[in-house]
This record gives sequence, C-alpha cells and structure tokens, in this order.
Amino acid sequence: MVGHSVNDQLNRPLEQGSDLRRARLRSDGYCYDNLEWVFEFDLSRAADNNRNTNVNDNPNPNVMFNNVFIGVRDIPFFGVVRVGHIKEELSFYSASSGRNIPFMERPAAWDGIEDPYLFDNGITVSNTYLDAFLYTWLGFFQTNTRTGAFTINPQGSYAFDVRACIMPIYEDEGRDWLNLGATGSFRGNPDGLSNNLPTVQASNVQPQIRTGSSVQVPSLINPGNINTYDGTQLFTLCLNRGYGPWSFGAQYDGQYIGNAFFQQDITVGSLKKTIQAEIGNIYYQGASFEIMRFLTAGDHRGVNKYAPSYLQVIPESNLSWGKNGREKGIGAWEVGFKYDFAQLEYYLPTQAPANSAEYIAMRNAAALPGSRGGHLSAFTLGLNWYLNPNALIMANYVYTTGTFNAKGSESLAPFDGAFHSFGTRFQFVF
Repeated sequence: MVGHSVNDQLNRPLEQGSDLRRARLRSDGYCYDNLEWVFEFDLSRAADNNRNTNVNDNPNPNVMFNNVFIGVRDIPFFGVVRVGHIKEELSFYSASSGRNIPFMERPAAWDGIEDPYLFDNGITVSNTYLDAFLYTWLGFFQTNTRTGAFTINPQGSYAFDVRACIMPIYEDEGRDWLNLGATGSFRGNPDGLSNNLPTVQASNVQPQIRTGSSVQVPSLINPGNINTYDGTQLFTLCLNRGYGPWSFGAQYDGQYIGNAFFQQDITVGSLKKTIQAEIGNIYYQGASFEIMRFLTAGDHRGVNKYAPSYLQVIPESNLSWGKNGREKGIGAWEVGFKYDFAQLEYYLPTQAPANSAEYIAMRNAAALPGSRGGHLSAFTLGLNWYLNPNALIMANYVYTTGTFNAKGSESLAPFDGAFHSFGTRFQFVF
C-alpha cells in the first residue's frame, strides 16, 4: 500500500508492506445421509483483532475460528439446522466466501457495519422454496464471540437475524441470474471494554488495500465506543446480477443506535471523575456499486442459488502452454470497477469549558467532545486473472477520499484527506 496526505494524521500511518491476508485450513463433509460438518480456522492473524470485541480479557489469538459447526440437512420444511460458530449472513457479501469475492476487500460499508458481527456462536435455520425461487435464513446468536468463539456477560446479549432472497432469474446453467435480498438484525450489546455498560461493538472502516497483520492496519473511520440500553439494529438491501460475461452488484447498509450516550472515567488533577453525555439516536450508513466483465470467451461469475452468494469462478480454459498433450489456454481474465461510500459519524456534546482542566483531561483520555467518526468514498479498479479454478492473481488500484478520524490520538477531530493505493494478491485454494 502507498499512502500520501493522510500519513501524518492517522494514529498509524499508511505504509508499504506484505502479509498473508488469509491462511485457512478447512475440513467439511457429510455423513449418515443428513449430517454435515465444517471446521475452518484462520492462521494468518490478518483477518481480525480486538477491534471486534468489547471485552479486555478476550485475547488476540494465533488461531481464529471461522465456520466451526455441525448441521442436520433435509429436515422437512425447515431445511438445514446448524449449531456452532457460524457466519452471520447479513448480506450477499457476508454470505460469500472471501475466496470468491471479485475485489481484494469487501465494501467499506460492510467493513464498518457488518464485519464486527461476521461470525458468532449460535444456531441457524435455512431453506429454499418454490424451486429455489425463495431463500430464507434465520439465526440466533450470542454476540461478542467473533474472534475466540467464547464470551461471558452478566446481562446476556443476543442477536436475532433474518435474511430473505428471491431469484426471479436463473437460466442458461447459471450464466444468467438475478438475486434480490434483504436482511435485518436485532442485537443486544455486551458490556464495554472500559465500563460495565452495554456498548455497541466497535465500528471501523479500514483501507480497501491492507498490508501487515490486523493490528498494523490503520482505521480510517473509528467513531469510538457508544453506550445504549436499547440495542442496535442493522439492515441491508442487495441486488446482484450475472449476465453472461457481465456481473453487477449493489448493496446498501444501515445501522440504527437508539438513545445512545457516552460515558468514561477521566482523571482531573488528582481526582477521578465520570463524564457522561447524551448523544441521542445515531444512524450509520453506506453503499457500494460494482460492475465486472470477463474478457475471455465463455467465462462467467456464478451464484449459489441454494444459499445466495458468489460461487468459485471456473475458467473455460486453464492456463497451459500445451505440454504433454494438453490444450493451450490463458485462463480467465476479468476487469471490474467498484464504488464505495461509508458514513459513520455523530456529534458528542461538549461537557466542559474549552481549555479547562476537565477539558484537557478529556482530550488526553481520547474523550474530547465534538464530531466523531467520518465518511469516505473509494473508487476501485480491479484486474483478476484466474489461472485455473484453484489459482488467482488480483490487482487493485484504489483512490480514497473523505473525512477521517484517528482514534487514540490527542484530538479526535476529523480531518479531510485523500490517498492512492495499489495492491496485488496471489490466491491458492486447495
């Protein structure tokens, strides 16, 4: 990654680097006709960190649980029931495997709104109806179990998710398809990191190109911790289309936090004081639009109509120099464009006179009143080369502009900035 004008203002600069973005081991299968299992672990330490948890006794593990569950299939009317550490299908992009997405990262709005809840301990029920025209998915989860698949909370914090999709078009063996989907999530909040109050899980938007381990990647937008007794609600709207070599996607994310407030302990001179400010209702939102086209004849991007999400791309011809009697081929080539918008911001009321001892203590404790969070737009150009079904080379150029904030610095005041970045990814799935 190469960064420019925001380097000196973020709490961690944008730097060049390399990393293992994903290094996953997976075992899955079926047995006794109706039982299934999935055990998937990530060893890269690049996919998550403590930004996705609200408790200070949850370590940043060397091994992170992804999908680790058992399930029963073909239950009359109900379909599939799964229990374990399960991906929450909060959108088409959440449901899609990271190895099948067309760009190096999911949308910025997904990063800030959905990512904190990507995996949790729970139970899900899913099925298709009317010859896969309708898909429904229900989930009940223990929140704050994304990273280590464990948590304790004296209040008990749970989430209920519902996703519904229709697929009015599915023709030509999956080369022509249309999927429309909507998701809602109603969530309780676990106790926070710095107090015993229900705290919305941290929202962060990171760059669309990332290098280094998870803790080395800066946050472009981080509004900080927010307390509320009313829980939080998420919803998404998705439209995804495949039409021969073309594919399109559009997604809207929203998050509502009602009756929010901010509370934190600070030290003023030799005295400790608790500050609290009523914020009111907060609404985060974001959207993305993408368009892709294969340049090689016959190639297309498919969809899993039984659990709407992107499928693995299977090139019409693999890369081959024609040795040992094999047919020559150049693999599948795809170009794409993606636009991202994310807006995660609110205003924290002033509780102390400027330049007073209390105001200075609040500043030093990163509790400074004023505008929090920010917004951004990102423009991505992508080039994908699928050498064969198992190997992929990606290249993305991204221009990002917006109003950012640097959580943890002396001043949380957002600032305007813009930067260019370029990255490549080499992916092998076996």
